[in-house]
Amino acid sequence: MSNFFERLIVERKRLGLNQEDFGALAGISKFTQLNYEKGTRKPDSDYLAALGSEGVDIAFLLTGTRSFDPSVRPAGLEPAGETIAQRLQQERKRLDLTIGQLAEKSGVDRLALLKFEEGEFAPDAKALQQLHAVGVDVGYVLLSLRAGAAGGNAGAAGSVSSELQQLLQHYEKVPQEAQAALRTLAAMLARG
Repeated sequence: MSNFFERLIVERKRLGLNQEDFGALAGISKFTQLNYEKGTRKPDSDYLAALGSEGVDIAFLLTGTRSFDPSVRPAGLEPAGETIAQRLQQERKRLDLTIGQLAEKSGVDRLALLKFEEGEFAPDAKALQQLHAVGVDVGYVLLSLRAGAAGGNAGAAGSVSSELQQLLQHYEKVPQEAQAALRTLAAMLARG
């Protein structure tokens, strides 16, 4: 599955929902859900955050990589007490970037980033994918869950070395066949 829209259908089916019921989880109509699944419209981060709180694997939707066992539906997430805008700003600062630098690295419009951080409007799926590609932890931005942190505890993403982050960025750029070969090799080396 190479695109967001195909993965959206996979997640809806994993939860056993039709388009109308899946859309209702995020407060949208069946028609809007259909357009998201066809790729004629792009959802915003409010949609993704709502789905994430219902057990949808947002990291999988955006990147194609599962963040949890897809056969398990999370019991529920505690509200973070912060807004998406505040968490996006925290992520930018964690990466030690200005808005202009983040815009240049990610390809997201500088004014749009400013509006995202002010909470004037929410980033769409494309912007979140672009931000993820340069190291923004979109799981944290959307759901206040740090990548790799059990139970959503903060801090795990910040402890990943820049060398490992760079390795992961390179990994994400290679074809799926090469990724599979790398995973096999890593598993073999881990066994000793």
